[in-house]
Amino acid sequence: MIARVGAVPVRGLEWSVGRMTDVGTRSFAEYLSRVGESSLTALLQARPDVLVQPVPRGFSQLAQRLGGAESLGVALQSVNRDTVIVGQAIAALGPSATIPGLIRLLGTRSRR
Repeated sequence: MIARVGAVPVRGLEWSVGRMTDVGTRSFAEYLSRVGESSLTALLQARPDVLVQPVPRGFSQLAQRLGGAESLGVALQSVNRDTVIVGQAIAALGPSATIPGLIRLLGTRSRR
């Protein structure tokens, strides 16, 4: 599945309409536990650095690795400028980030 935020494709992640899955109100580990199998598989394929030995034994350990400075550094090396811009916009909007809010902030129109 490819979701679009403005003109930026986001592969393998399922976006809900409205709040971006309310990650800010739940822990990242809880969010990961609720992500669909195909999205989780896509995430792990995109971030194989988090599966080093010993492999994470649960969503808490996986969330900790995904959010770690070293892993984020590796991930950021493979993203393009548009992805960085969308990430900065999400960070600026914080927990209240919504897809319509991103569209307004980035000055793009939704392509549905």
